[in-house]
Amino acid sequence: MRLITQRFTATSLLCFLLGLAACGTSGHDRPQYPEVRFQIEPVGGGGGDFRFLLDALFINDRYETYLTGTEFAATGPFHIVLENAQPAYGARFTRGDGSPDVNVTLSVVSASNQTSVTDSTLAAKDTATVAIGGLPPDPNDRETSEVRFHVCVPSPDRDACFSDTGSGTPGIPFTGTIGDAFSSHLINGTTPSVYFLQNAQDTVNAAITRLGSTGPALRVELYIDGTLEDIDTGSGDLIFREDL
Repeated sequence: MRLITQRFTATSLLCFLLGLAACGTSGHDRPQYPEVRFQIEPVGGGGGDFRFLLDALFINDRYETYLTGTEFAATGPFHIVLENAQPAYGARFTRGDGSPDVNVTLSVVSASNQTSVTDSTLAAKDTATVAIGGLPPDPNDRETSEVRFHVCVPSPDRDACFSDTGSGTPGIPFTGTIGDAFSSHLINGTTPSVYFLQNAQDTVNAAITRLGSTGPALRVELYIDGTLEDIDTGSGDLIFREDL
């Protein structure tokens, strides 16, 4: 079930829906893990068309299942973000056919510290690999329970956030909150982005809104276990609530 309103901010409305005493805090004494962010962009930064394949993504002791093997096309920095994710973290990306070289930065951001590593493809090196916090798990250990959000401003001729021909308009800022029945996480990002919510329990909740009084509408897609469960578009608060 999805509720939509534009009378509250994204963060305050999600707090209302969840009934939490304080947003951004956890229930049931949950440990709070830092935000983990992968940024993929052309070598040297800036704009321009580029393509990449997500070969592997591991979170803690499992490899991601549903997005692995997807090829993306973009014209600006592309972000993959992990919320409530326990260490370790890592990913491998392959430069797409005909694409310029890509640079990947993995950042782990806490309230008091930020750790980053980078790798790039080169003329004789098609892949970029980054990892923080430990060794990769066994390749046979796969995550089967997954919650993720795609956030984008789609191309005018597209009815989905991402395809192998584009990821929409880059650099549109947004803010909001994503969480479950027991905790919530404040997010701030730019399009195009993928957000993973790890270890969600009972319900999935999100409130995401584009920043700025003018500009194109956002599109947000909610996937659960690889299945598209809900979509919303607009320039106000985009609200999601889905039982698990």
